Amino acid sequence: MRRLLAFARLSTGDKCLLLHAGLAVSMVHLALSLLSWRDVQGLLECPRILKRSSAGDPLDIDRLVWAVEHASSLVPGARCLTRAATLQFLLRHTSEPSCLRIGVAKDPDGRFSAHAWVESRGKPLIGKTQVTAFKPLLPVRSDPCRTSPVPPA
Repeated sequence: MRRLLAFARLSTGDKCLLLHAGLAVSMVHLALSLLSWRDVQGLLECPRILKRSSAGDPLDIDRLVWAVEHASSLVPGARCLTRAATLQFLLRHTSEPSCLRIGVAKDPDGRFSAHAWVESRGKPLIGKTQVTAFKPLLPVRSDPCRTSPVPPA
């Protein structure tokens, strides 16, 4: 009930943004559950799914991050990869350069863990609280943040 009241108090623009993010988070989460990462990447990069907006007000990146984080909290099992992939997908509406990063780390007990986040201009946008503990893997394909060429696999 508290969430419904908080939603009702939002501006119309924020309500639309949150609903849009919620739909995107749900679709990305479902795709990640059913498809391989390569297939999900292909869908997220498909120009027919989401076209860049050339008109209208510029989208505030901080509001977009806010919407993805809040919408993700309502989707059971939506973890860092779902959040990062959704934000990367939605950022295609903006002129903000960004890239999805996946990193790995070992905890003090030697257990392997992984984390996903989105960076823009060298700074994390989402998933930033844990980024420093993880060593990024090779760049994800079509990675605009790549600074040196990576030979094709």
